[in-house]
Amino acid sequence: MPIMKVLLLLLGFGGLAHCARILAVLPISSKSHSIMQYAILRLLAQRGHEVTVYSVYPPPYSVANLTHTLLPTFFSEIESSWTFEQFKEMVDVNNCYGFGVKAIWDIASLACEDVFNDDNIKALFESKQRFDLIFLEVTLGQESLAVFGHKFKAPIVNFQGFTTWSLIDWVTGNSLSISHVPEVISFPFTNKMSFKERLQNFVSTVLTFLFYHFDHLPRHQNIIKKYLKDPNIPHVSDMLNNIAITLANSQRTLEYPRPYTPNVIPIAGAHMSSHMTPLPQNIKHFMDNAKDGVIFFSLGTLVPAHILPKVYIQAFVTAFKKLHQKVLWKIELESIPGLSKNVMLTKWVPQPTVLGHPNCVLFMTHGGLFSQHEAFYAGVPVIGIPFFNEQRYNMKYYEQLGAGITLELNAITEESVHNAINTVIHDQRYKENAKRVSSIVRDQPMSPADTVVYWVEYVLRHEGTPHLKPASVYLRWYKLLLTEGFLLVQGERQESVQYKENARRMSSIVRDQPMSPADTAVYWVEYVLRHEGAPHLKPASVYKENARRTSSIVRDQPMSPADTAVYWVEYVLRHEGAPHLKPASVYKENAKRVSSIVRDQPMSPADTAVYWVEYVLRHGGAPHLKPASVYLRCQV
Repeated sequence: MPIMKVLLLLLGFGGLAHCARILAVLPISSKSHSIMQYAILRLLAQRGHEVTVYSVYPPPYSVANLTHTLLPTFFSEIESSWTFEQFKEMVDVNNCYGFGVKAIWDIASLACEDVFNDDNIKALFESKQRFDLIFLEVTLGQESLAVFGHKFKAPIVNFQGFTTWSLIDWVTGNSLSISHVPEVISFPFTNKMSFKERLQNFVSTVLTFLFYHFDHLPRHQNIIKKYLKDPNIPHVSDMLNNIAITLANSQRTLEYPRPYTPNVIPIAGAHMSSHMTPLPQNIKHFMDNAKDGVIFFSLGTLVPAHILPKVYIQAFVTAFKKLHQKVLWKIELESIPGLSKNVMLTKWVPQPTVLGHPNCVLFMTHGGLFSQHEAFYAGVPVIGIPFFNEQRYNMKYYEQLGAGITLELNAITEESVHNAINTVIHDQRYKENAKRVSSIVRDQPMSPADTVVYWVEYVLRHEGTPHLKPASVYLRWYKLLLTEGFLLVQGERQESVQYKENARRMSSIVRDQPMSPADTAVYWVEYVLRHEGAPHLKPASVYKENARRTSSIVRDQPMSPADTAVYWVEYVLRHEGAPHLKPASVYKENAKRVSSIVRDQPMSPADTAVYWVEYVLRHGGAPHLKPASVYLRCQV
């Protein structure tokens, strides 16, 4: 939408008062996450912001205004040398009921310790540098890094590389939707859950929260105490309140519909513009000349496909020999014994460009989220070989959309691979559904890349955007879950005592008057009688009073000026500065600030209304926008 881009550009230049200094600390060794992170940071650097990055991966391209410092962590070393058995062990821990994220949290916690141990980070903490914004992936088990926001007194933009799930809802104050949104980390359910599945979903969510609050957060609190040794640093759970917005790797119009508070911004696909690089010449030639189409096979950046057991590798090799289509296989191997001529090996390709090639007819994937968004955008059907629960969840969603099928690793044989490929390629429904999904993904009022830039700069324009945060962000878990009626909570008792003290303080203010209201009434009535109607009290500046009358008026006071001075000085002392007496001159300023917030929108309300009405027309009533809760009715 060219007009929208121009409007955004003008809005950005007009609303942003200065080019900001942005600090990014990214210690997790995830190639796919780093691709998205650098895409975002590149966009911000191109807008003139000064971006300082501490991360495991260097930037994949040279960008002005972006400086990088290497941040080595233990996991990057393990990842480069692990065996399939070690990888499988991590997978099995990840798939444990209710603790699907524990393995990731453990790795992230150790990576955070590496951060605080790093000499460059120590020097950064001791420096007098100033930053306007902190960019972190704090909710991927890196909560102790929220201390960077405290240290530099800057709001945090939280990047969430996984999709939105219950813990992100919790941290951002978003509504939990346990009855109709599956727990992505634990179960491959759809949003139409049975009673048993809803119960499992509930139990898994509760177990995750208990582990988070009673094990994970205390662990990160101890990391901060161990490495920073500053008693003035707030508790880690309080520092999470400094998160201004969360950039969630989700697609609002193509996921199980769920509520979003204003501080959660879906940005799925924001990396596509910088990742759509041209194909290497040899791969372009290979795909251009594939008259029967190309199957792209990639298990992502985390799964070590090159160390898969030979039985699986050979099953793929044999199945590919039977195909008329060509196969582009991304794998960290130079060669594979017995590989047929229709197969080409490559260690790296620009995946969105491959999927967007007109001859790409099928994507064989691990079911990762970034791959899902790229396949959705390209409109290519998939066969998924998932390893983690999150990937099984994604594949279940493909199946519900009719755009792909799942093939479990332990079910892989030459025959199962060949049958799965034939099913998806020759059943035109998969292709048609994939194209329909693509039309939904591409139909957005603003591109994901423009959305990222707009909202990050929005945070800078509006001083951390506290107005976007729901009050639930600041509620303790027992208050959010309304458990006060069932638990004896000391905090609530203290709050009740505070109410009583406030009431007593207000009473003392009301009672503390130089004269009782009754005496005041009598005094001023008689005052009027004594002074012939007291015309001098009326706003009549033209009256000329004689000296004698003026003198009598001046002398006639309920309290001498000296006593009045003493009274009101002591009044201020008694009532903590007496803020209740101050005029509210800030109302006008606050009104102007509210006005600037209301006017700062990515699209005008009128244009928004037209866009979404026509969206409904374009997408057959847009049933994909309705949450499953619409259909959960209480039948009498």
